[in-house]
Amino acid sequence: MKGGLLISGPSGGDRDAYKVESLNTLSFGGFYRYTFSNIISLQTELLYAHKGAKGMYNSSEGQIDIWYLDFVPSLQCRILDKHRCFGCLYAGPMYCLRMDAGLKSEFGGSARFYDIKSSVKPNDYGYVIGAKLGLPSGSNEFGVDVRYSSGFIAPDGTDRDVDLKNRAITVMLEMYFGKD
Repeated sequence: MKGGLLISGPSGGDRDAYKVESLNTLSFGGFYRYTFSNIISLQTELLYAHKGAKGMYNSSEGQIDIWYLDFVPSLQCRILDKHRCFGCLYAGPMYCLRMDAGLKSEFGGSARFYDIKSSVKPNDYGYVIGAKLGLPSGSNEFGVDVRYSSGFIAPDGTDRDVDLKNRAITVMLEMYFGKD
C-alpha cells in the first residue's frame, strides 16, 4: 500500500492564459511487485489520484478537481543496495480513468459548485518516471517514492480548443508486505 502528497498543475500552451496554479491533493492505493532478478522488477499500481488546478479566467477564480483511478505498470531498476538500504529508478506508462470532476467558481465574493464530469474526457494516457528509496524490515519493506507524471490528453471534453494537460509531482510513503 502507498499514499502521499500529489502536487498537480497542468502543462500546455494555455497555462498562462488561465493563470494556472498548482493544487496540493492526495494519492493513495496499492501495488504488486514481481522481481525478475536482483536488479530488475515490474511493479503494477492502482492509485486513486486527485488532480486539478487553481486558476483565473476573465474576472472569475476557480478550482478544477478531477478524481482518477490511475493504473501504472513500471519497470524498476535497482541502482543502490547498501547498508540494508536500496534505491531504484523506474519508468512506465500511465492509464487514468476519470471517476469524478467538479468546478468551484468564485466571482464577486460568492462561490458556486458545478458537477463537470460530463465535460471532462473519461480517460487520460501518459507516463511516469521516478525514484524510490527503501528499507527492509523483516519480511516487509518501507519506502519513499518520488515521481513525475504527465498526461498526453487535454481533459477538456467540450468543443473548446484548450491546451492544458495533467501533470503532477507525487511524494508517497509505501509499505510492501512480503518479500518477492
